[in-house]
Amino acid sequence: MINIIPTESLFYCIIFTRHLKKASEVNSFMSNKDFMKEMENWSPQHLNKDNIMMDEYLSLILEDSNKNLSDLAHARLYHMIESHGIEWYEDENGNNRPKYKFFENEIYGLDDTIEKLVGLLHGGARLLPVRKRILMLMGPVGGGKSTIAAMLKKGLEKYSLTDEGKIYSIVGCPIHEDPLNALPENFRDILKTKHDVFVEGRLCPYCQFKLDNDLKGDFRKFELERISFSEQKRVGIGTFLPNDVKSQDISELIGSVNLSKLADIGVESDPRAFTFDGELNIANRGIMEMRSEEHTSELQ
Repeated sequence: MINIIPTESLFYCIIFTRHLKKASEVNSFMSNKDFMKEMENWSPQHLNKDNIMMDEYLSLILEDSNKNLSDLAHARLYHMIESHGIEWYEDENGNNRPKYKFFENEIYGLDDTIEKLVGLLHGGARLLPVRKRILMLMGPVGGGKSTIAAMLKKGLEKYSLTDEGKIYSIVGCPIHEDPLNALPENFRDILKTKHDVFVEGRLCPYCQFKLDNDLKGDFRKFELERISFSEQKRVGIGTFLPNDVKSQDISELIGSVNLSKLADIGVESDPRAFTFDGELNIANRGIMEMRSEEHTSELQ
């Protein structure tokens, strides 16, 4: 599973202001004719339904222009922020510091915080141990915690629609499994040593059952499809709102046994009898926000 935004004890009181558009920007509306032209030319190219097989997917990854296909969650989030551009400036102490354009129209006066946040993501993208930790934002109501989380989630949604951020998953997988998780150890070693592609996870129980029974162990027969992250459709982005701690059901995070399927299958350990609809399941390969009443926001 994923731990997207890691930290040890990163507690901030965050203050932000909304971006106030200039008068020239407010008045620069698109004309009706231009708008209709955009509608005519639009096509959902990012949702091409032409599925591919595993060998074609591996060929795409080995191309220099498609290295981002193998991104783990930390790297995907970092590359999303990086894709908006980075400006370097000299602070009052003469140090060169980055300014991330992704945040510039919504967050002000938090350069130190943003720099540390992105630094943690960068460390996770480089497979440092920080990727196994959770980031907690703590502060008063209206302090900007939810704004940062919302920006990251919305940014991932848009990034997954681009060629740079495209994502493939195994067809029919309830948690949109990373196809590389189907590779045996010897192929993983080759990718790591020869092509600098790291494979970390294992197949989910559903896909492992399919591999062992339907595909007879041949991982090359997995069919893949391109997906896009969407909080509304519960793909790659989740939000967990805890209720009463004493009565909270763990199934809201990890899913539960489907009793209607269990009647036909007969065994609870069979992954086909399990519903992978918990927030951690649907947020696989993306990001999950956990909110609490104590004015904190945790991101996994």
